[in-house]
Amino acid sequence: MNPVSPPFVIRMFLPEGASEGIRIIERSNWVGQAVICPHGSFAKLKSRPEANRAGVYVLLGVTEDEMPKAYIGEADPIIERLVNHYKQKEWWDTAVFFVSKDQQLNKAHVQFLEARLVQLAKKANRCKLENGNVPAEPSLSEMEHAEMEGFLAHMLQIYPVAGVHLFQTPVAAQQGAVSYILAFRQGRAIGLESPEGFLVRAQSAAAKEVSRTLKPGAVKLREQLVELGVLSDAGDHFLFTQDYVFNSPSTAAKVVCGNEVNGRIAWKTEFGLVLRDVQNAAIEAS
Repeated sequence: MNPVSPPFVIRMFLPEGASEGIRIIERSNWVGQAVICPHGSFAKLKSRPEANRAGVYVLLGVTEDEMPKAYIGEADPIIERLVNHYKQKEWWDTAVFFVSKDQQLNKAHVQFLEARLVQLAKKANRCKLENGNVPAEPSLSEMEHAEMEGFLAHMLQIYPVAGVHLFQTPVAAQQGAVSYILAFRQGRAIGLESPEGFLVRAQSAAAKEVSRTLKPGAVKLREQLVELGVLSDAGDHFLFTQDYVFNSPSTAAKVVCGNEVNGRIAWKTEFGLVLRDVQNAAIEAS
């Protein structure tokens, strides 16, 4: 469950003068900085002072329908490790890293942040994590541990702003949220809309059989969810082992049904109203 935080202010600086280039994000009353660097802007990153500090980074590769691919690491300075990844890893589209404006993050601090991020990513199961092992947390004093957990909490607020959703577990459903049902021959799934996407509830069923019409991206996503244990073998069908958020109702419906389907029509309330009509009615009433 992700706690609800009070409102906060962020500032974004575009050093290239273009929204598609390098972006630097700062949060009010915080020493941390987030740097977002698209693959195509990497050559310009080497001269940035932020890249020459100790930090923790995520390399992210996104393919339509499929689960994102990610690698989490740390370095001091961070640019040295990123240069190696730029030469050796071709799959990533974007690098997102965090450093401290006052340069108070040391090697142990960023190792701690790396270990915690890997733990969170494995728990959320929202990416294909390229890290081979879960790094051990370094030994920190009680004070440093508290400081780094506070630093991490701010990072987790900013990651979604940067388009990174690897570390979020589904938010608890709001009271009165409408539940939707998608039934098929071997069972049914329960879902609902959430701020992060379309959430399918734990213990929902998913078909084992895959239609020939299902696009390769959705087939791959189903395979990845089985590999990660999000979909568990239950005999003639799969079961979701955890609440899971998809980027759209249609992606969720494809995974559940194993075929191409319009999720806005396939998901229905217990009274038979389709999701599309509920959404349209909500817009008209607002």
